[in-house]
Amino acid sequence: MSTNYLKQIKKEINYIRPHEEDDLEWYNEGIILLENNKLDEAEKKYASPLEVPLIFAYNDTFINTRYLNKNRPLKIDGEDVRQFVNHYTAMRFVDLGPEIYSAPP
Repeated sequence: MSTNYLKQIKKEINYIRPHEEDDLEWYNEGIILLENNKLDEAEKKYASPLEVPLIFAYNDTFINTRYLNKNRPLKIDGEDVRQFVNHYTAMRFVDLGPEIYSAPP
């Protein structure tokens, strides 16, 4: 990633400032959105600008997942994913889409 790209992102998405003094405020704002079940708003503010393919929203009680490109929940064998997944499984979601099988067909 080039330095110019990072400067451009910081200029375009100026409310995301990692590793700075307001990290806790930024974190708390995201938690409030999740606690109020505003996943769509949190997605637009945090995940979409960063173009992350998978979303795992966790608030100490539950995990909500989403495949950003298709706006669908992550599923394994037809069941919603309700826990964090390992790197290999995450990469399978990125490669194959929001629904995968535990054993390839």
